[in-house]
Amino acid sequence: MVTRLLDGLGFITYELRNENTSADYFARSLSIKEKVLGPDHSEVAQTVFNLAEIYRIKRDYRKAEPLYQQAIRIREKSSGKDNSELIRVLESYVVLLFAENKTDEGSQAQKRIVELLGEKGIVPGGVLNGKAVTLVQPPYPAMARRDHASGLVQVQVLIDETGRVIQARTVNPGNLHWALVDAAENAARHSVFTPTLLSGHPVKVYGIIIYNFVAR
Repeated sequence: MVTRLLDGLGFITYELRNENTSADYFARSLSIKEKVLGPDHSEVAQTVFNLAEIYRIKRDYRKAEPLYQQAIRIREKSSGKDNSELIRVLESYVVLLFAENKTDEGSQAQKRIVELLGEKGIVPGGVLNGKAVTLVQPPYPAMARRDHASGLVQVQVLIDETGRVIQARTVNPGNLHWALVDAAENAARHSVFTPTLLSGHPVKVYGIIIYNFVAR
């Protein structure tokens, strides 16, 4: 009961943009769960992941990385046939690794994601820019204009059997301006692709859309 309250407060304070307090709540919840449930419990993995996400958002990568690794270890042991949570952790871990310029490790984690997606019948599509029926181009954001921001944004997308984007997340946020990241992800979500067929049946596709923003 106490850990549910702490987790809830962690989410609330995060929504209020108070990441330091949010991290404290999740850390307290994690300490209790590890003592009561043991280090490999799924609820421990969830709180570890939540805490890692807060540290990543704060760009405290030194604290975030071992937490992601811990969550991955737990999820690898307990995922069974449903590997959705493991994929979710790995996707965030990839974002962290690229933000740290650990491209080799990030590529290895991406390969693991592709393997897991293959088990779910999802096929890799690589760079998808040239495969769109409608590739929405994001406008240059006013907030980015003020700061003369520029950069290449790589958005990882999951496309459903009808060609609609159902998930979009930037894999290289690093030092990119937040407005560029938001604009790219929003454009990716509204893009449309030709359905991909495998043995005559439509399948989900996992790939990258790249947007290049030039300072104005």
